[in-house]
Amino acid sequence: MTVPLQIDVTTVPQAETLRDGTIWSPILELKGTWTGKSLVVTGHPKRATKMTPLGRPGLDSGNAPNSPTESMLQYQQRLLADDASLRERGIWILESGWSKAGFYVILAAGDRGAIDYVKRTYQADVVSSWFRLVN
Repeated sequence: MTVPLQIDVTTVPQAETLRDGTIWSPILELKGTWTGKSLVVTGHPKRATKMTPLGRPGLDSGNAPNSPTESMLQYQQRLLADDASLRERGIWILESGWSKAGFYVILAAGDRGAIDYVKRTYQADVVSSWFRLVN
């Protein structure tokens, strides 16, 4: 899954254009506005001093079954089938799966409304977000 960015690549520190046209950069800290369709970068990208990996929720805790139930599978299949309509609502699904915490979904950006909607509509046990939203 690729999350669209709106960014002036000339502002990216130490960016390098590869032969195939791909732009490579070091790990960056980006600040911007999530439009529901892309991240519009509003500040100058900074080289990150550290990377915080996106953990998968509940891998080490919880007591969900080792394999999903039929109803869990149906909710995940519905989530995947609804991908286009969810994007229209500004909800981008990066990943979904099962852990000890149960059925989890990772969103590109999730405000309280999006998180609650996914939990309620798809019976997700854990919903987290890749971008950290601030007010």
